[in-house]
Amino acid sequence: MKPKKSPFFSPFAGCFLLAISSASAQNGTWTVGSAAGNTSWTSSAMWAGGTIADGVDNTANFTGVNITGTKAVGLSGVNRSIGNIVFEDLTTASHDLTISGVGVALTLDVTSGSPTINVINRALTIATQAADGITYTIEGSLDLAGFPTIVSVVTTPVITGLPPAGAGYEYRSFSLSGSNGLPGKGFLRAKVTSP
Repeated sequence: MKPKKSPFFSPFAGCFLLAISSASAQNGTWTVGSAAGNTSWTSSAMWAGGTIADGVDNTANFTGVNITGTKAVGLSGVNRSIGNIVFEDLTTASHDLTISGVGVALTLDVTSGSPTINVINRALTIATQAADGITYTIEGSLDLAGFPTIVSVVTTPVITGLPPAGAGYEYRSFSLSGSNGLPGKGFLRAKVTSP
């Protein structure tokens, strides 16, 4: 599997086609699994009080664990909607987190405003595969030296001049949070990996 990188340059927003899904539940704080390895978003044992983060307007909080090795949280075959995600490698700020899934979608969705991904330190990668087997990862940068900048979903997608989305897909626009209101440029890229 070779990654293919496609840069999209915009000081404000870019538009991409992603799979849609819906769900409802509550806020949740991920508390278990600091050592290297994979864990499951769907396992209530991974969340404080057994409350799995899920649903429109809710927040998945990944800030309470000192991650001591390469870590991934799998969607475990379940489509998931969440309003916001917060990530921090507590204590040492030494390791990153990946949220991934095959054949499922992680949809960021709020009833008003824009969903947020707040990365306090290190890096959070979200890589899900639609049914077509292709992985799409949206990343942001202010200087092209790296892509750690927070990217948010724009509430109303910018679709002027685009053809209708195919069945099971919808357009999503993304905003580079760190460049909003700044005179300099910001950069978005969609990293596409095919099997």
